[in-house]
Amino acid sequence: MERQRITAAHLFGRTFLVCLFLGGAIRRAEAQWKVVRLDPAGVTMSIASGASEDQQAGRVIVSWKDHAVVWGGSSGSWVDLHPLSANFSTAYGVSDGQQVGITYDFDVGHGVITNPRATLWSGSAASYTDLNPVGSASSYARAVHGGRQVGQVEVNGFYHACIWSGSAASWVDLNPAGASGSVALGTWGDQQVGCCGSVEDTGPTASLWSGSAASWVSLHPASELTSQALGAGAGEQVGYTQRTAGGVSHASLWNGTAASWVDLHPAGAYLSLANAVSGGRQVGEAALVDSGPMHAILWHGSAATWVDLGAMLPEEFARSSRARGVWSNATTTRVVGWAFNSVTLRDEAILWEQTRCGADFDENGFVTANDFDAYVLAFVAGGSTADFDGNGFVTGDDYDAFVAAFSAGC
Repeated sequence: MERQRITAAHLFGRTFLVCLFLGGAIRRAEAQWKVVRLDPAGVTMSIASGASEDQQAGRVIVSWKDHAVVWGGSSGSWVDLHPLSANFSTAYGVSDGQQVGITYDFDVGHGVITNPRATLWSGSAASYTDLNPVGSASSYARAVHGGRQVGQVEVNGFYHACIWSGSAASWVDLNPAGASGSVALGTWGDQQVGCCGSVEDTGPTASLWSGSAASWVSLHPASELTSQALGAGAGEQVGYTQRTAGGVSHASLWNGTAASWVDLHPAGAYLSLANAVSGGRQVGEAALVDSGPMHAILWHGSAATWVDLGAMLPEEFARSSRARGVWSNATTTRVVGWAFNSVTLRDEAILWEQTRCGADFDENGFVTANDFDAYVLAFVAGGSTADFDGNGFVTGDDYDAFVAAFSAGC
């Protein structure tokens, strides 16, 4: 996370503005949520798996086959990414106008995917690019950011985490020395996250890379038996841990080291996991009771902040929901996933969108001088919560944008 030092002018502006503000009343700042049903007309099922500022990616079933798709915020905006040469396809991630996923065949008799090939699109079926390296029997592309794609490639019968830069020939093997195998599931900037096997002799190990196998860092907490990292944001990583063999999973958050691990598991829940992170927001799902259905969940950095997104859905979707992707800045959060429709008896893609007052930095529902003090501390620290514009960097532009929002009351 890049940051810019607060200048004397910034500090003077802060002091002057707070003095002016203290002469006025405390201002209320309400956050609002809305739910958008992305399920297109004429499809049998739809699932959204990835989110960016203005796009959502996933898959629909058309004529009994999975088709990778991208949306632009509404049901009618969907674009079919399915290449004519493929039997099946699905998209997992989206960023900066690029979508990633796989094309594949399907073994009906055994109910398994066969011949998966990592795939890159740029908004249309015609833009299809096969990322599968020469000599590899299979590959997956799981996430994309900043023109880089991550996933896994089969090497000598084992999957190796890897990173691409837009072509099959560009792939870089991220598998650490000593690992029996690895996968990369998320990326942001120059960081990649996923998991490795047998490096620490504990089972799956949550892992962080910075573009090479040698850069591998274990995120595995000492108290846990297994762990996996599923998503990455600006300086943050999310996933889950398990304390015992076959035990329930706990949604987890890291800030680049094993020691930074935060247990996001909601109090009283049976199990949970976090799938994606952006702008200080983490999303995933939790079973609130033993053997109960999953509920889409959003967090803001701690277990106590959890919000049940499933409870915001229309009644026919209330039983079961999932959250798989998120994009967030200081004023807007967009979460994607799906929910089971008890009327149509199928999964349908869902977009949750929240708008809030960016000047309410502590998110207590009011704009006060305390918000300014909290933002200054975050800005000096250079943490992701100070990234006001959501571009992955903390600079003077973020500070100026916060000042403008504060002076306007939102």
